[in-house]
Amino acid sequence: MKRYKVDGTFSVMPGTETGRVFLPVTDSMEKNTMWGRLHTRMRLPEKGLCHIYTLAGNDREEIEQLLRCTEAGPDKKAGLFYTYGRKAGTNSEDVLLYDMRGRYLWIYIEVAGPGRAVLDNIFIENPGDEFMQMFPEVYQEPGGFFQRYLSVLSTLYRDMQKKIDESASLLDEETADRELVRLYTRWLGFDGARLGLSEKEERMLLMNLYWLNRRKGTKEAVLRLCDIFMEAGPNVMEVGKEELFLAFERQADADRNKKFARILGRFLPAGLRVRIVCGKEPACCDGHMYLDVNGVIAPFPEGALDTGEQCGKCVGV
Repeated sequence: MKRYKVDGTFSVMPGTETGRVFLPVTDSMEKNTMWGRLHTRMRLPEKGLCHIYTLAGNDREEIEQLLRCTEAGPDKKAGLFYTYGRKAGTNSEDVLLYDMRGRYLWIYIEVAGPGRAVLDNIFIENPGDEFMQMFPEVYQEPGGFFQRYLSVLSTLYRDMQKKIDESASLLDEETADRELVRLYTRWLGFDGARLGLSEKEERMLLMNLYWLNRRKGTKEAVLRLCDIFMEAGPNVMEVGKEELFLAFERQADADRNKKFARILGRFLPAGLRVRIVCGKEPACCDGHMYLDVNGVIAPFPEGALDTGEQCGKCVGV
């Protein structure tokens, strides 16, 4: 099994009637290669169309020279695929390339639609199926109905196997689905679904939740929560008369303070209230400032150069 992957994300912006993507050539290192399955994840606008064209051959220089021709614009390059290539599929994320034979494979994708289209996770797998070689040779008709039928089963099998192989990522707090992140936080004794936490806050909390549970009621836990939800440490932190007082330099909205106070309450001793105070933006005066009758500007001391007064590092004599 060989997999050729195309890195990157390709997008067609709204307002473009037809978007064209010419992918880099794929080299199988073997002549007369029969290509297998092409996968492309598509996110198309409503009523959008995505056509995939392929072109294969053993002589790379001849085809590359046509594609690199300075006079050949996108329309003429697309015409090469229309004339000498084959249309693999329309709006299909998985297509079979059994009709394509050659060491090199060129892929051209054409997108039409009024909205933004995104194409990514593009790869080619050879062979296109895994079960054909298990049957007698009399059944092995390249591109026939039986092989295409087995290719469907093979595609389902590979995709399921990939999910099984990547099942460890389900436990990764950075990449796991958001619903799984909320489930894991509940397993650790914290249900924040009703606190209005953002996805970033939920993931950051999950990453530190085991550590926080072991340090409930401590100064270290409070400081760690400040870094997560306020993105800064407090300038003042005092405990007195059953109240925790926190003062931050940066201004924050009232809803954020209330949310942070409710979360802090779950990691503090019972009965201890939380009071959060945030500073305001400093006031400043520009060049257009007016003073009333009781306003004055502190005067600078008067200096003279003939009475022995000091001015900077100079002394008058």
